Amino acid sequence: SLDDESAASAHFVGEEEDLDCDCTHVIERGRLNWIVDALDGTATYTKGLNSFAISIALLDEMNQPLFGLIHLPGIFGRTYLVSAHGGELARYDANQAAGELQLTPIQTPLPAPDAWKRPGTPLSRSYLYANSNVHRLGLERFQGKIRNHGSTAAHLAMLCDGLEDPAAVLLTRCHVWDVAAGLALADAAGLEIRRKDSWQRLDYRTALESYIGPARRPPQIVGHPEVLAAMRPA
Repeated sequence: SLDDESAASAHFVGEEEDLDCDCTHVIERGRLNWIVDALDGTATYTKGLNSFAISIALLDEMNQPLFGLIHLPGIFGRTYLVSAHGGELARYDANQAAGELQLTPIQTPLPAPDAWKRPGTPLSRSYLYANSNVHRLGLERFQGKIRNHGSTAAHLAMLCDGLEDPAAVLLTRCHVWDVAAGLALADAAGLEIRRKDSWQRLDYRTALESYIGPARRPPQIVGHPEVLAAMRPA
């Protein structure tokens, strides 16, 4: 819960700037920040495909997540939630026949994917979910499958749901509203966030603050620690 004064002074961050409503592209330091992407995957949505997402995060004055939400109305009819400051991760499943929502806690930290527990699982069985410029990133040595569903938030939500096959999400050409909620979910799920170039592990705040300002940021990769360790040579 927030007191009235804090809630009234919160700043909004999003793709659509509106100075009259205190909404800009940039996180305001020392304030509460709502980071909203009302439709992540606009091109996907306009083409009639269903892998788009709604992404909302609330950061405290130190840029730590108070709340994170990704809603996937088209893919699964699911909403993924994370509670304050790296708390419990849960998923709402829409039961459209009954018109009800069912809350399902997600095991945290996430265990290694089922397929990864079987000896001899080849790296070619793994998945890398990436943005549209992945063909320019020099991943020729990666033997697995590369997928792009058109929504970074959807990629991160699916990863935090616990996939059977080993998978990771590569973040490139992203804005803060694309990743704020998804990285909060990943952090709550016990997944790792690393720089692709140096493989340095990043905490949530450091990863998110790299999106503040116009500087070019190196790609980041998100996934289960065991999966990332196996993928690193590729």
